[in-house]
Amino acid sequence: MRFMPEKLSLGDWGARLIAVWVVFAFCPEARAQTIPVDFTDGGVTAFDGWVNMNSSNPDFIGWPTLPAESNAPGSGDAQLELVDGTGSPGFYSESLYFLSYQQVANALGGTLFISDPTPVAGVKSIALQVEIGEALGYGFQSPGGYPVLKVNGQPATYAPTYAVLLNRYQNGTFDSPETGEEPVYVKTLGYQWNLEGVGTVHSIQIEFSAVTHAQIYEIRLDQTDVPQSGVAFVPGFLTLAGIGTPQYDGLSTSVTHRFAGPPSRTLTVEFSELLGQAPWTASAPVESGLGSFDVTFIAPGDRRMAWSRNMFFRARYPADP
Repeated sequence: MRFMPEKLSLGDWGARLIAVWVVFAFCPEARAQTIPVDFTDGGVTAFDGWVNMNSSNPDFIGWPTLPAESNAPGSGDAQLELVDGTGSPGFYSESLYFLSYQQVANALGGTLFISDPTPVAGVKSIALQVEIGEALGYGFQSPGGYPVLKVNGQPATYAPTYAVLLNRYQNGTFDSPETGEEPVYVKTLGYQWNLEGVGTVHSIQIEFSAVTHAQIYEIRLDQTDVPQSGVAFVPGFLTLAGIGTPQYDGLSTSVTHRFAGPPSRTLTVEFSELLGQAPWTASAPVESGLGSFDVTFIAPGDRRMAWSRNMFFRARYPADP
């Protein structure tokens, strides 16, 4: 989903100063749900989603003996399956739960794989999101349980090009023998594979392993045949909250604006002078704090007149280190 810009007149900030209120699909903080992705430059895309993953949903009766087909509206034919002999996950009252009768940190609860026998023709980028509830500080088993990609049924695996923490909320605490009381989080994690150089892709499979007592609430898989130069995940919402005055030092122009957006996130805010007609220039990564934060933009040359008339903004999640 692309951002939806809406021109916002800034009134007393300047008769000719126009900016953009950038609005993304809002994800409530009560759930760290998956979010739309922003595949740039058009192209052919495909989507699969697994939602309402619980025993009351008839889509998920029969696990793990039957594959769980993607069930979100607009989904393709991808399936979620269990690697035989790797654990006992099942659909329970709230989620796909990795059952165990023991409480051992970082113990394998099961290995799953998502398979798509009909990926987008000429697929160049794949984005996966998993909303997972941790157990004793772990979600995916560490260190090797994070998602990896296989193509065309071959055993070789491809690590993600980008791995991003998209959202999280605290869901209780647990007692650690080393550090005492620690928070338990539900996280939405995003993984992106850029496939240039891989060759023709006829089928894809993404494997990951979760720990015992972890819970998976939602999964989203997106594909495109257009190569992506950066991270495709976008924040839940962003608004322009305060306007700075551009300053020129003889070499470059800088300006600091204030934004309101999702709290406790690391974001990159991009700007353009002509919406749809000029490239986007990214700021340095910024911390959103409590949800109100300043971003400084710098560009060579004297841009005071241009920036006092028009600046447009959008935001992205930068890749985690």
